[in-house]
Amino acid sequence: MDAPAPTEVPGGDLPADLLRLICHLLPCPVDRRHMGQACRFWRQSVTPEHPPPPPLPSIVLTRAGGPSFSCVSRGCITHRFKFPNDARVARYLSSYDGGWVFFTIGGFSRHANTLLNVLTGQRFMLPFLLRLQYSPYCGWHLPVVILAATLSSPPVHGHSVIAAIVSSFHDTELTGGRNLAFWRLGDMDQWITGSISSSDDVIFYHGAFHVIDELDFVNALRVYVPLFDQDGNMEHLHVEMIYFQLEDHEYGEHVAARYLVESRGELLMVVRFTPHLGQPTSAFRVFQMVQAYDGRFTGYTWEELHALDGRALFVGRCCSRSYEVAEHAGFEDGVYFLDDRSFHDKEKDRLLLQSADQLQFRCSDSGRWSALTHQIENFFPEQGTSNYSPPVWILP
Repeated sequence: MDAPAPTEVPGGDLPADLLRLICHLLPCPVDRRHMGQACRFWRQSVTPEHPPPPPLPSIVLTRAGGPSFSCVSRGCITHRFKFPNDARVARYLSSYDGGWVFFTIGGFSRHANTLLNVLTGQRFMLPFLLRLQYSPYCGWHLPVVILAATLSSPPVHGHSVIAAIVSSFHDTELTGGRNLAFWRLGDMDQWITGSISSSDDVIFYHGAFHVIDELDFVNALRVYVPLFDQDGNMEHLHVEMIYFQLEDHEYGEHVAARYLVESRGELLMVVRFTPHLGQPTSAFRVFQMVQAYDGRFTGYTWEELHALDGRALFVGRCCSRSYEVAEHAGFEDGVYFLDDRSFHDKEKDRLLLQSADQLQFRCSDSGRWSALTHQIENFFPEQGTSNYSPPVWILP
C-alpha cells in the first residue's frame, strides 16, 4: 500500500532566497511572524542571515470592549490581539523595548501596578505602596499611582532599575503629590524617592536616568545614578546636575510637553506646542544637547535642529525612540505623537485611586508633525474618548 502523499503548503516549493526576500519586504513584524508559522521550511527560510531594520512601534488602541493594536509599519492596520483579562480594562502608562508595557488597574480596593510583556505574557508585579522620604510624612507608606515609567535595562528580576513619575496621597488630604521614585525590579518595598517636585519626562541615557524638571527645564537636567551595596541592594542615588547656558527661546505658544529621546548617540529634547492649554497639538521643535565653548568648555546648551536629517521621532512619556527614515519606506522626517494630555491633569491623580471607572481619557490628539512642511497630519487611526486609558506605544 502506498504511503499517503505529504500535505502540500502553497508556495512550499519557492526557493529559500525568494522567501527571504518576501519576508524582508514585509514591514510588519506580526506578518513576518505569521509567515514563519506557515511551515517548518518557511520558518527556516525566513530566518534572516542579517537582522532586518528595527520595526517601528505599534499603538495600543483603547477602544470600547477592550484594546487592540495598530501596526504603524503597515499603514496603521488594526491587528486582532488577545490581551489578558486584567489588561483589557487597564490604564496604560508607558512602554519598553521588546513588547513591555506598564499598566495599572484603578480603584483603591483592586489597585495594581504591573509590567507586562504583551507578546509573551510574562509579567512583573510592581509596588502599590510608596514609603515617602524627605517629607513631613517620612516613613509613611502611601498608596501610589504610577503615571509613567522606564527601565535601566531589559527586565530582569532583581537587576533592572525602574524610574517612575508617581503620585501619592494620604487619606483624604492632597499630601504627597507627585514624586520621582526608583526601585529594583522585584523589590516591593524598597523605594528611593527623588527630590524633584514634578517631572515632564525620564530617560535612561549613558548609564544614568536623565530627568526634565518642569520648574527648571531650560537651566538644568537632573541626573540620577543608582548605587548598590555588596549584596546588590540599591542603597541610594548619586544626583548630578547638567547646567545649560541660558538661551532666548521665544516659543510664542503654550508648551504642552517636553520629551527626551536618544538619537544617533545624542540626547534630544522634543518640545510640543498647543495654541492654548488643553487644545490640540499645533507644532514641535527639536533641540540637541551640545557642549558649549567660549574659548574653553563652559557647560551645555540646547541647540535647535532645523532639520531632522532622515529621522522619525516617536515621542511618549518615558518611551520616546528615534528611527532612520531610510530604513522604512513610506515614512518621512517628523515627529510621531499620541494624545497624552491627561498626564498633566493632576485632578485625575486622586480619581485613579478612588473612582477610576469615572475617568475619561481623550485620544484624538495623535498624528505626525512633518519636519518638511511643519504641518500636523492625521497619520493614525481616529479614536474617540476612552473610559480606561489614553493610547500608548508598544515598542518592538
